[in-house]
Amino acid sequence: MKRNIARYMLPALLLLALWGSMALQPVRRNNRILRKNMRALSGMADGEEIHLGDLAAFEWSCVYSFDPYTPKEVMAETMGVSPRHLQEAVSEGMVQLVFVDDRGNVSASVCGYSQNLGYSIDLGRWDDEKPYRRVARETDVFVYRCRGGLPELAFEGQMFEGTVEAAGELSSLTALIRIDDGQDIRRSGALASVRLTQEQAGRISRGDRVRVYYDGIVGETSPLQILGIMRVEALE
Repeated sequence: MKRNIARYMLPALLLLALWGSMALQPVRRNNRILRKNMRALSGMADGEEIHLGDLAAFEWSCVYSFDPYTPKEVMAETMGVSPRHLQEAVSEGMVQLVFVDDRGNVSASVCGYSQNLGYSIDLGRWDDEKPYRRVARETDVFVYRCRGGLPELAFEGQMFEGTVEAAGELSSLTALIRIDDGQDIRRSGALASVRLTQEQAGRISRGDRVRVYYDGIVGETSPLQILGIMRVEALE
């Protein structure tokens, strides 16, 4: 009886292992595509802009990067995906990226030191107090630099300057900013609603001049809704 059970279990285990290997193949393949294309950037000049989608030439709608030691379960819940392909970074010096498609599937998952990967991708500086950064494919313009002989892409987002017309009046963490003339975003509207962190709300007040960095996505309402705030800096 035991021999019969073992005889039936072995093929089932082999099929399970084969299925698991096949499920990993698209992610590994896409990781290799990204790695190959990133390494081919060595001839670019520092400061040139490039679309990440031209290098991550596979299906994805947004890319995430999480703080070191963020548990896989937290990552999965944030992105609405299975934790199967996720890896936890254990150092500030690691590159950690998760590409997700419109169906909620992980299409690529990178976690390692830039020296081992042969490249680095930085989703930028965000002061929004979240344990992750997120960049949508529709705003995937990155800036190229060569650091230590390795190609590096950094997301810098977009920026506008303006004057705070109201701070903490509609909400304790919201500021209403009148956008300066001549700013690209001014073509969409003159006023922007910007959500602040606790720290920003404590130092920004009506009449202050500020510079706002954001991910490029604007809600075309009145006032404009700037949801992907990277950081808000006071101007002298």
